[in-house]
Amino acid sequence: MTYPTVAAGRSRNRSVGAALLTVVSVVMVLSTLLAGYLRSELLDADGYVAMVAPLASDPVIRTEVTDALVAVIDDHVDIAALSTEALSALAPGSGTRPAQVLSPLIAAQLESYLHDTVERFVSSSAFATAWTTANRAAHTTLDRLLAGDTGIVAIDLAPMVARIRQRLIDDGFTAAEQIPAIHHQLVLWQSDALRRAQRAVSAVDAAALVLPWLTALAIVATIGVAAPTRRWRAVMGLGLGVTTVMLLLAVAVVVARGRYLDAVPADVITPDVARAVFDTVVAPLRTRIWVVAVVGAAPAVLAFVAERRGWPSGRRFHPR
Repeated sequence: MTYPTVAAGRSRNRSVGAALLTVVSVVMVLSTLLAGYLRSELLDADGYVAMVAPLASDPVIRTEVTDALVAVIDDHVDIAALSTEALSALAPGSGTRPAQVLSPLIAAQLESYLHDTVERFVSSSAFATAWTTANRAAHTTLDRLLAGDTGIVAIDLAPMVARIRQRLIDDGFTAAEQIPAIHHQLVLWQSDALRRAQRAVSAVDAAALVLPWLTALAIVATIGVAAPTRRWRAVMGLGLGVTTVMLLLAVAVVVARGRYLDAVPADVITPDVARAVFDTVVAPLRTRIWVVAVVGAAPAVLAFVAERRGWPSGRRFHPR
């Protein structure tokens, strides 16, 4: 009568061990996903630049950059004074009344010309190149943000202003020579949460290379510890656990998006820009979430079918 009791105790211990290892495995899968995203998309300069490159063709970003560049140039070029000078050159000795009427029209034409020049630049391949260069430089800011130094990631518009200045001069708009080297920052990202999470970020980054191997080991251990007759159930538990956690993470991303957009000051980042940047930065994470969710669901379904049909799960079969 002792053997059944010992066997039952061993089976119970194996079930408890498999359950605990299932939880560990699911947590490891989650940690591996987040670490991989953090390391390859945010901390790696090439990965970050490739991730934000599509923003160069986003209408919201193009409009924001165009408006910012026009405003910066307007601050250093007196359009009203230029229109008065142009009128004097065209009609020397003209009276006050004609000047009052024509000067605003000339100013409007100059403003339109300036805006069109900037817009053409922002719509060109040269802007895509400048955008990549600016974001590569901005990545150092992101590194400092993740290190706890600042809560803002911004790109420097100075190289773009310099390109437009040269275009204006080449077109004969000599007043553009008045434009100095302007280091105007366009804020793309603000996150105090990342700044506060610097220790966690550093720890996850350091563990990123080891986590996949530890995760695989935990999964194998989970299936190995389970009783031979319950291994399909162990696979099913792992799959369902991973899929559930991925769905919860997807919901958490949606909640985080809403909170982030509500928290960002409109005078720092316009809502449309904040939305476009957040969605672009989080897009690779969302893709990873759904891939892992599918990878978790597939073996769970397979294990369910296998158990229902009595497929082998580690037991030895003897022919009848």
